[in-house]
Amino acid sequence: MVEMSKIEAFVRRLVDEYEPEKVILFGSYAYGDPRDGSDVDLLVVMNTSDPPAMKAVEMLRSLRPRFSIDLIVRTPEQVVQRLAWDDFFLQDIFEKGKVLHESAHVRVD
Repeated sequence: MVEMSKIEAFVRRLVDEYEPEKVILFGSYAYGDPRDGSDVDLLVVMNTSDPPAMKAVEMLRSLRPRFSIDLIVRTPEQVVQRLAWDDFFLQDIFEKGKVLHESAHVRVD
C-alpha cells in the first residue's frame, strides 16, 4: 500500500509543475479500503490544449511516480459538460472523492 504522505508529495509536485485547478483522489485510497496492489486514482482538472489522455501520459513521464497510479485529466469545460449530462463516474468522484488540491481562484464542481 502507498502511504498518504507519498500521494500528497506526488500531488504537490504535480501542482508545482502543471498548476491544475483541482486534483481529486478517488477509488480505494479515497474511500478507505486500499489493498496491496491497489493503484492510486487521481482526477486532474486543468486547462490543456492537448488531448487529455496524452496530457496524462506526459505528466506521468515527467513526474515518474514510484507507485501505481491511474491519472485522469479533464478540462474544466469537460467536467461541467459531463456533470450536466449526469455522468455517474464523475458525479461519484466529486461526491465521494477527497480534494487534494484546489486553486484559490477557481472552483469546478
